[in-house]
Amino acid sequence: LTLDKTPVSTEVTDEPGSGTPGTPGTPNEGDLVQVSIAADQKSVLENEEPTFTVKINTVLDHDLIVTLSNDAKVTIKAGDTSAQYTHAAQGDDVYKDGETI
Repeated sequence: LTLDKTPVSTEVTDEPGSGTPGTPGTPNEGDLVQVSIAADQKSVLENEEPTFTVKINTVLDHDLIVTLSNDAKVTIKAGDTSAQYTHAAQGDDVYKDGETI
């Protein structure tokens, strides 16, 4: 398994726009939270568990749950800006145990 340190990011917003919340025609501008995920190592052996750091660009006063493409969930706790995610090691059979992260 060879991992790439190229960062991948997505943006999550709530109530996009500007104006007064709840007033028709003037939606509220939400607070922008940027999420990034980066591999913690450049490569791993097939029997090693790859680790990733999930980061956000601002401190929140509540937990943020990030759902990954494999349906795994990473929780960034209130007051923190990052959390670790460890993926299971690749199995011996690439056809049976193959997976994309």
